[in-house]
Amino acid sequence: MRIPAGLAAKRDARFCELSGGQRQRLLAALALAGRPEVVFPDELTSGLDPQTRRVTWELVKRVRDGGVTVILVSHLMDEAEQLCDRVAILDRGRVTAVDTPRRWGRWRSAARRRCRRCRPTAPARFAR
Repeated sequence: MRIPAGLAAKRDARFCELSGGQRQRLLAALALAGRPEVVFPDELTSGLDPQTRRVTWELVKRVRDGGVTVILVSHLMDEAEQLCDRVAILDRGRVTAVDTPRRWGRWRSAARRRCRRCRPTAPARFAR
């Protein structure tokens, strides 16, 4: 198995001695070692610094472009917009919406604009 980028110097280190980003890269490499048809990365970039996050995104793109189905679990909409062909929104374990990231992004932008325009005012009875 090829050693993941940035881990060659740590080849003899124990897992607990690796940084968060190094652990994520190692776990991703192990998950892909058997050439699976489907992978389920769960919060893959959680807690990573921005540079490591971008490197991880590139790994996911290469895996996806190599024919592996990636079902990404993430709370980060920018990550989903970058990496996914389809986005499903879950609420309490149920799918509440499915769409393309592009269309979902347009909906989010419109919702943000509506929220910025409205200026809620407290009813007179709560103003005291």
